[in-house]
Amino acid sequence: MDWQHPTHRKPQTVALVSLGPSRESYVAQALARDPDPLIVDCEEIWTVNRGALPVRHDLVWVMDNIQGEADAYPRYGAELWRHDRPIITSDNCYGWPSHVHAYPFAAIWDWLAREVRPSHGDWWHNSLAYIVTYAGWIGVQELRVWGADYQHHRSGKTEDGHANVAYWVGAMERVGLRVSVDADSTFLGASARDWIYGYREDPRPAATARRREFWRRALTGRIDRAKSPLDRVAGTPVAPEPPGGHLPPQAADACPPP
Repeated sequence: MDWQHPTHRKPQTVALVSLGPSRESYVAQALARDPDPLIVDCEEIWTVNRGALPVRHDLVWVMDNIQGEADAYPRYGAELWRHDRPIITSDNCYGWPSHVHAYPFAAIWDWLAREVRPSHGDWWHNSLAYIVTYAGWIGVQELRVWGADYQHHRSGKTEDGHANVAYWVGAMERVGLRVSVDADSTFLGASARDWIYGYREDPRPAATARRREFWRRALTGRIDRAKSPLDRVAGTPVAPEPPGGHLPPQAADACPPP
């Protein structure tokens, strides 16, 4: 099928505003005196379901079939019928106005089988799985996500589907899509990246650099104090320079053994 993205653009950077608690971070960033470039530099803003009403956007995703939603919630359905922005839904949209588009499932399925070849290509259990895969398919380079919180900090509530979306995030990285997540969100564990399992000494480069900086400052300060005129008068021996002016190897990455 010949598919054209409903906005008639080819966005490279997209903000996706879902409806979980970290949407509040999006609102705070948008209401800043000078809005965060993470928001204003996006070429498009997408939202889901009832985000169509409060969130400024270019595209709405209603992957619970739209007629089923209208039958269950007539006021909401009427708002979608009259909406002034494109909507992508799953199916059951026959007779709806032209701003409502059926998800190009067959074309994406064929593309996945031909070019991506995922091991679990039949795993589609929530809206965000469809959205992330669609973004990779149309060539989005970065998808910035707010509100996709499958585990809520305050209530402790956990929603099904996080693993499904995380799988498709990994699959779409193979085609060049980068998914970035607000640091307040539980999506992809973004709010818990300050630790790494099992290690006493965090082996990641940023943590290693912090330890190096500590030892550089600690040892340099000791050497400088030992060289001061006061210490010389007091007869304090001068600490030798580290060989070659570098830190001792044990100071680079971890505390020296006792």
